[in-house]
Amino acid sequence: NSSNNGRLLQAMLNRVYMECNAPDSGRQVILLGGFAPFELSSRKAINIGDLCTSYGRLNLTYSNDFLELQFEKELAPDILFRLPAEFMPCEPEAFAAAGSGLWRLHQQQRYFSFAKE
Repeated sequence: NSSNNGRLLQAMLNRVYMECNAPDSGRQVILLGGFAPFELSSRKAINIGDLCTSYGRLNLTYSNDFLELQFEKELAPDILFRLPAEFMPCEPEAFAAAGSGLWRLHQQQRYFSFAKE
């Protein structure tokens, strides 16, 4: 039935992008958290355009072990980004490592990119 279609679509989106409040660390954006490493290496590309988020619309592209995010609005500092551990930010000055696969944003910005090591 149609109500189940919405739940399936939400589950598929949550594999790529999810926001949450972690009790010990605050706001988090979880990226590619629903994929096993072998799934990402065999996937050619993921493209999501105009996804509505708490931070405005988002365009997300993943291809060739490279992840790009472009938000409609600038994100405030102290938001945590959680990614698979092998991803590193391409703008290291904008982030501080906060654990394995966990990066804390230091400065306001709306464009981010991460590359697989």
